[in-house]
Amino acid sequence: MFIKTKHYDTCIQKVRIEVGTLVGLEADDEAYIVLKELPTLEMLKLKEASEQGENQTLTLLRDLLPSILVDHNFYEDADAKRKMDNREVASLVFESLDLTVKVVNEYTHAAFFPVRTRAAPDRIPLLRGLQRKKKRRALRRVRTLALLHNRYLSSLLRL
Repeated sequence: MFIKTKHYDTCIQKVRIEVGTLVGLEADDEAYIVLKELPTLEMLKLKEASEQGENQTLTLLRDLLPSILVDHNFYEDADAKRKMDNREVASLVFESLDLTVKVVNEYTHAAFFPVRTRAAPDRIPLLRGLQRKKKRRALRRVRTLALLHNRYLSSLLRL
């Protein structure tokens, strides 16, 4: 049985990106953002945008960033009482080339973008306990997403 409060965080994977030195702090771990994996439809939009060119790809990522940003430690005031809005953090990320490159690179190299698509079904946590037929269907979906991700990465490398 799936229980949202218990299983959602393991179902939707996230990556923490430390950016402290890129925003003027002394150490990278002093500032971070946490991004979740792209929903399937947005991944397909990203694939289409990557086929149109780098400008469209980065524009789409800029638009999607506030919706996939799940946590950060960027604050409006020195007392750390009010966090910056996700749109403001996304805007800040895309104002700096170094910050953009780091966030996009670490996000696309995160564990939830499968590089090896031939993994055994029992090694993928979400597939454990599924019936054989369902595992095959789920693996096909994982392979499709991996293919989309690899195409996206190759388009980013052309930047």
